[in-house]
Amino acid sequence: MAIDPDALAQVLQLGQTCEQLARAALGVAQAQLRAKLITQDEFDQSFQSYGQAMQQARDMYYRASHGLAQEVLQLAELKTLTDQTAAINQTLASLQKAAHALALSLAAVTLVAAIATAVLAPGAGTLAGAFAAGNSLKTLIAG
Repeated sequence: MAIDPDALAQVLQLGQTCEQLARAALGVAQAQLRAKLITQDEFDQSFQSYGQAMQQARDMYYRASHGLAQEVLQLAELKTLTDQTAAINQTLASLQKAAHALALSLAAVTLVAAIATAVLAPGAGTLAGAFAAGNSLKTLIAG
């Protein structure tokens, strides 16, 4: 979602035009009232129309500025989410490195224990266990 400066400028220009036309119409009504060309009731009706036109111009300004504020807020929220995602990805990478280091440590300890067992109690099973532990460590180092 991008902020469209041209559309915002058009809305502001339209609001200003609305205000100018309302002031001009009120000025004409005041001149006609002074010249006794219209009644006070007709002038009051013109004044009400002036008030409504000015309110519509203010509403246009509000909607345009509110829409702009919403877009800016959404952009700020998007930046915050992007920053948080980058931080989470960094933490995840660190945790993955730590998990790999722990897996290597565990495999090394398992290999040492398997070799110690094979030395203390030689046999086909203990040698196969030491060999399997060695292969596990080799796979982790390569992988």
